Amino acid sequence: MSRIIPKIAKILAKLILVLILVTVVFVMLAFFWVGAILGDLRLFVPELKTLIGFPEGQKTYLVIFQNNNEIRPAGGFITAYGLIKFDKGMLQNIEINDVYVNTDSHEYITPPYPLNKFLSKDGRKISFSFRDANFYPNFPDSARSLEKMFLLTHKDEKLDGIFAVNDSFIEDLLDRIGPVEVDGLLLDKNSLFSEIEYTVNNIDKHNIDDLKNRKNILRDLANELLNKFKEHPALVKNLIDVTQESLRKKDIQLYFKDDRLESIALSNEWGGQWPTSTNIDFLALNEANLGGFKSDRYMKRDVTYHLKITKEGRSDKFKLLATVTAKISHYGLDNVPISGDYEGYFRVYVPKGSQFISNKSDTTDFSESDRGFFHVFEAIMKLKPGEEKEISYTYELPSTLIKENQYSLYIPKQSGTEDDFYTVVIELPQGYSVLSESIESRENLAVYKGTLDHDMSFDLKFNSDKTAPYIIYQNIDTLNQVTVGFSEKIAPSSISFSNFKIVDTDEKIVSTKDYPKITAINGEGKNLQLSIEGMTLQPEERYSLIVSDIKDLYGNIISPNPRTVTLVQRVK
Repeated sequence: MSRIIPKIAKILAKLILVLILVTVVFVMLAFFWVGAILGDLRLFVPELKTLIGFPEGQKTYLVIFQNNNEIRPAGGFITAYGLIKFDKGMLQNIEINDVYVNTDSHEYITPPYPLNKFLSKDGRKISFSFRDANFYPNFPDSARSLEKMFLLTHKDEKLDGIFAVNDSFIEDLLDRIGPVEVDGLLLDKNSLFSEIEYTVNNIDKHNIDDLKNRKNILRDLANELLNKFKEHPALVKNLIDVTQESLRKKDIQLYFKDDRLESIALSNEWGGQWPTSTNIDFLALNEANLGGFKSDRYMKRDVTYHLKITKEGRSDKFKLLATVTAKISHYGLDNVPISGDYEGYFRVYVPKGSQFISNKSDTTDFSESDRGFFHVFEAIMKLKPGEEKEISYTYELPSTLIKENQYSLYIPKQSGTEDDFYTVVIELPQGYSVLSESIESRENLAVYKGTLDHDMSFDLKFNSDKTAPYIIYQNIDTLNQVTVGFSEKIAPSSISFSNFKIVDTDEKIVSTKDYPKITAINGEGKNLQLSIEGMTLQPEERYSLIVSDIKDLYGNIISPNPRTVTLVQRVK
């Protein structure tokens, strides 16, 4: 018996070790499975207790639903809002309300420009309210504005975060999981917009009761979506995939009051925050549709940013001349009921310290000002269906944006925009070369062309000009007049009579010997005109042009030095 017990103990020990090993493997597989399902959203898993208030807390999150067919600075016009509540880690309640329900009952607040102008037409004086509070392009600013306005009419609530969801997210979700039936309507990606617009607009908009009691199709849709995920759990993977894509495209933006959660959102560019560094170039085209129609569904924006960087002599200082041009096209037709004449407020944000040079835009009410870390050009544009107009500004950027031959550009996507096409051309001084992994480069040019479907940044390094100038053409224009063209600008200090010499080779006409003498040198930059005397008419005669000690603006000497090229006399 005494021998059997140790054997049993050994067997149990082995069994326990096997069970532990199996458990570890199972946990690891489960972890990797969850990680694969959640993708980047797994970053929130370690903070899940904080997120849902476990074990003793309460959490309330405000969700705003934005119709990005009517673009506003942080996404789109707010049509509805929801509250998601957790109590001790358990989901307590989800409620969704029309934006006109219990959001306006507060004292008058002056709207920001130009809302103050558009909300005060026909003698009316309409207050700034919750539905317009997402008027700030930097989403954390809009989130704080939304919280402030929301708490005016919901004083007992304490918000722990604010999430913005665009209609495009819902359309993409339906496209991925299939149609959903709501009150007899079959909603899919193609029908969702028209059905929502019909439900929302088929009321008496001057009747307060009609506005407050209109059908809440988003709430009903949300309930049906939850039911579909309960019935088909495998579709949750599609939900997670679409959510991640929408976070990247800024069709979903997150703002948390908790520093750790907010840090996760911002570090993954899910929080819609603009950079605060003053050491990088920045370009943001931001639009607010103020006309009331859903014309943005039918509008396209084609933006070109051209930056020309120049440098004179051996100075370490660069000059940065920038031009941004945006073509705005309205493809909506008069017979589309939710399209029509468009009136929009366009702002172009550039680095603070930029100096305005010119405005060639089809706009009105232009102004410029400093705002925080940025300098802003703003104007109003009106478009009829079928029209195309331009915004175009030229300005000089601060030279401090280039340090140690390095330059960076950041272009944020405006939440709610779709398929905006951007062309970026960065032109360095001739002779410089570009090194970059984020933008295609050719010699002294860097070029990007593509759709802006997420925030983009470009980082460039410059190689200083170490290329010697060379002659690209030489010609006898008229008797005793010669033009010499170089590959780049020539330093004026290196131009003198002693740098040029012309010799008759007698290759064609031996009987006549010329002794050309240079009497004047004119021109600047790449092209020089040499005036000479002593050249006689000798058709097809060859001369040697000997050029020595010529330097470019950066001190590089012509190579080989001296350089000899052939002139052919072909003058009439």
